[in-house]
Amino acid sequence: MKRLSPLLFSALFLLSACQAEPAPNPLNLSAEQQQGLAQQIERLEAELEAQPKGEDPDHAKVLGLARAYEDLGQAKKALKIYQDYLEDGHVSAAMLNNAGRLHEKLGQHEEAIAYYQRLVEDYADLNYLYDIAWARLRMEDLAGAQGAYNQWRLALNKSDLQTEQALQALRQK
Repeated sequence: MKRLSPLLFSALFLLSACQAEPAPNPLNLSAEQQQGLAQQIERLEAELEAQPKGEDPDHAKVLGLARAYEDLGQAKKALKIYQDYLEDGHVSAAMLNNAGRLHEKLGQHEEAIAYYQRLVEDYADLNYLYDIAWARLRMEDLAGAQGAYNQWRLALNKSDLQTEQALQALRQK
């Protein structure tokens, strides 16, 4: 990951804040909150950059960095961070979950399902069958949603009225 010098980063941040049109602020963050997140990003990028090459990154710092970008409304940048670290073999359940969640947030349900499926298979976490069911519901894939929901329900002896209502609504389309 390339790192901007602190001075250049601050200058770019201030320049973007002074543009004629305000920068998008989908989360309605105050200027202080935005600046705090920008400083957090700068600090975490510097700390990750300073780690010796070949050493596993501090997962908490990677998660914090991606979360800060997401909090700034930059979901694609946050997702790229997760994908880069996962592709480098630095896999954790939290990174897989967050990558799946961001794909869903971006409307990329197939990609989200792939991450949730890895959590089911690699971590034996059957709770993610529920997330798969909802991603399939959003895709209007009744058979896939029903199958994932049934697996979740039987494996964990649970049920969910909201999911059952969504499945019923999709059946009636």
